[in-house]
Amino acid sequence: MVEFETKALETMCYLVSERTNVIEKQTYISTENMLQNRSGVEVSTNIPQGISVISYCSGDILVSNIRPYLKKIWYANKNGGCSNDISVFRANGDVDSLFLYHLISQDAFFNFANESAIGIKMPRLNKKTILKFETSLLSLPEQRAIATALSDVDCYTAALERLIAKKRNIKKGAMQELLTGKWRLPGFESEWVN
Repeated sequence: MVEFETKALETMCYLVSERTNVIEKQTYISTENMLQNRSGVEVSTNIPQGISVISYCSGDILVSNIRPYLKKIWYANKNGGCSNDISVFRANGDVDSLFLYHLISQDAFFNFANESAIGIKMPRLNKKTILKFETSLLSLPEQRAIATALSDVDCYTAALERLIAKKRNIKKGAMQELLTGKWRLPGFESEWVN
């Protein structure tokens, strides 16, 4: 039987504080270009000029500090810089970073973040308490196996969502053509009155 050990997040990772002056549109992350509900990021339309920003590396986990209930989280696949409104989590050596991402992307983490948030109108992640979040930790080989399985499910789900979006667009186009009479269903051509 697999033994789960409950540990605080602070024993598994730390918040990055290193800074960089190198800022590019393709690698700059802010709350504006992070997508809600664990949907990743899009390319930034605005980058700050003449300031340093928090640096992140491939494998880091970026979470928006503002309104944690929006569940803006991203597993970095490149190096770059981010605004101060982003918390950058970096796994310790005995924790798989992808496993850490799946731990942090749980509803339980975001519920904890909301409960400990500071402010009412625009609640913010409480950096003093967020690393106190407790979760289960397994051996490194088990972490990697779980992270791989969960990532495979994420890829499959993303592929299905793209297929659904494509089918919705096809339906929308077909409806437009059918309802305006540009397309006709077989057997009904003679009933159409212009």
